[in-house]
Amino acid sequence: MLHAASGDSKGIDASRVGLVIGNSKYTDSPLSNPVNDANAIAQLSEVMGFKTQCLLNASLKDISAAVEAYVDELQRQKAVGFFYYAGHGVQLGWRNYIVPIGANIDRLDDVPKQAYELNIMLAALTKAKNPMNIIILDACRDNPFGKRVLPEQKGLSQFDAPIGSLLSYATSPGNTASDGSGANGLFTENLLREMKVPLTKIEDVFKRVRLNVRLQSKGGQIPWESTSLEDDFYFIADEAQFKQAERALAQANANKAAEAVPQETGTLLARAEAEFSLAKQSVEQRIQTELSAWEQTLANPSVAALEGYLKRYPSGAYSEIAAARLDALLAKAGEKKLAVQSTDNNPYTKGTASGVTRYTVGDQFTYTDNDGYTNIVEGTYTEVVTSVSDTQTVFDDGARIVDMLGNEEKSKSNNFVSIAQFYPNSYELGKTWRTNFRYWSPGGWTGRSGFQPARTIKVAVDLKVVARESITTKAGTFNAFKIVGYGFRGNSGTTVEVRYWIDPERCSYPLRYEWNDGGSNVPGGKNLKRKELVAFRQRATG
Repeated sequence: MLHAASGDSKGIDASRVGLVIGNSKYTDSPLSNPVNDANAIAQLSEVMGFKTQCLLNASLKDISAAVEAYVDELQRQKAVGFFYYAGHGVQLGWRNYIVPIGANIDRLDDVPKQAYELNIMLAALTKAKNPMNIIILDACRDNPFGKRVLPEQKGLSQFDAPIGSLLSYATSPGNTASDGSGANGLFTENLLREMKVPLTKIEDVFKRVRLNVRLQSKGGQIPWESTSLEDDFYFIADEAQFKQAERALAQANANKAAEAVPQETGTLLARAEAEFSLAKQSVEQRIQTELSAWEQTLANPSVAALEGYLKRYPSGAYSEIAAARLDALLAKAGEKKLAVQSTDNNPYTKGTASGVTRYTVGDQFTYTDNDGYTNIVEGTYTEVVTSVSDTQTVFDDGARIVDMLGNEEKSKSNNFVSIAQFYPNSYELGKTWRTNFRYWSPGGWTGRSGFQPARTIKVAVDLKVVARESITTKAGTFNAFKIVGYGFRGNSGTTVEVRYWIDPERCSYPLRYEWNDGGSNVPGGKNLKRKELVAFRQRATG
C-alpha cells in the first residue's frame, strides 16, 4: 500500500531472462535501425542482469523457436521476462503480428500464415506463470509490405496487458513510428537512456520515454503502454547495482568515439546523484520536496516548467494534472496530438478514455448521500456549473471548484492545503497513480474521538483502474471504469479505502463514489460513505 508513497521498495527479486529480436533486411521495405536497436538493447539488458538471446534478421521459423525456448526458460526459472522487438509489425482482425524476414505476403490473408502472431506468445507467457513480463514492441514502422498490400489499419492494435506484465508500443495504437535518422530509432534511443537511470520504477522509465519522444517529434509520435503489474520493478534498484552497471557500460563503450562517452556519462551521473539524494530523504521530506517543486511549477506553468516537473516526478502526486496542463499548452501551440485508434469491437481491450472534463455553464448533477452501513439516504442535492475556464470549473457560484480533471481545489467540506489528485488524465485498465495531500480541519467534537483540536490532516492514497464494467444508477446504465484506492489518513495512519465508478465519455462526474476511513478496508464498514448520481445534464457529452 505504501510503496508508492514511501519509495522504500526495491522491487521484485527474481532471476532475469531476455529475448531481443531486430529485423531490418526486408525485401519490400528495408529498415535502417532495427538491428542497431536490437544490438543496443540486448547489450544493455545484459548489463541490467538479464540473460539475453539476441536474434537478428530472423525468419518465422527462427522467431517461433526462439519464443518457445524463451517461454520455457521463464517457466523453468520463474524469472522476470524481457522481450523486445524492432522491425515491421502489422495488425489484422485486432491481432498483432511480427513480420519476419522472408515473409511472402501478397494479400492480407497471407499474414496469419507468414507472420508471427504476438497473441500466441502472450498466451504462452500467461501459462508460464513467471512473476513478471516486460514486452516492448518498436514495430510500428509504415508500409511493411511496400505498395503491394495495404493493411486494414496502421501500426498495432490496442491490447490490454496480460496479468503481471507491462506492454509497451513505440507509438500509440493505430499509428506509425519513426525509424530514426541516427544510430537508433527515436523510441529506442530514449529507452536506452532512461533504462540507465537508477532507482526508477519501470512505469516511470516509460513515462519519461513517452514525454521525451512526444516533445522531440512535436507530437508526431507518442509511445503507449498498458500495465497490469502487481509488483514494483527497477532495472537498477540500488547504488551498488548502479556502480556495477556503470563499470560494465564503460567497458562496453570503450570502442566508441571518445567524444561521445563523457557527455552521456556526465548526464547520467548527474541524474543518478539526484535520484540517490531523493531516496535518502524521509517520506515527509520527499512529499514536501515534491510539493515545493509543484508550487514552483504552478507559479509559472509553462511548457518548460511542466516538462521539468514531469521528468522529475513522472508518477508524482501532481503528475496527472501536470500532464493535462501540458496537453492543453501544447495544443494551443499547434501540436496535433495523436489519437489512439478506436477500440470499438476490439475483444482484446477495455479501451481508453480521456479524463479531461467537458463541462459547460448550466450543466447540473443531482446526487444522494448515503450511509454505507445502513444505506439510509442522508441527503439529496444538485450542483450546477456556473463558470468554466481553461483550468477550472466552478459550481454554484464558487461553493465548489475543481480542476480540469475534476479534482477539488475548493470543497464544501474540506479546506485543501494542497490539491488532491483522485482523478487522472486518462483512464485505461491497469493504470496506477497516487495522491499525497493535506487539508485543514478546524477541529471540534466528534462522536467517535471526542474533542479534536484544529490541525492539518495528511492523506496518502495509491489508486488503480481495476476494471471496466456495467453500472446502473437512477441516472442510467453506464460502461464505467472502476477505480480503487488504498492509503492512510492522519498521523495515526488510519486506513483509507476509496472506490468510484466513472464513464468519462458520457459524464464527467463520478457515477458512484465511496469513501471508507474507519480503520477497515472492508466495504460496508461503519464509516463507509457513498454518494450516487441520480440525474444529470451535461451538454458536452450529449
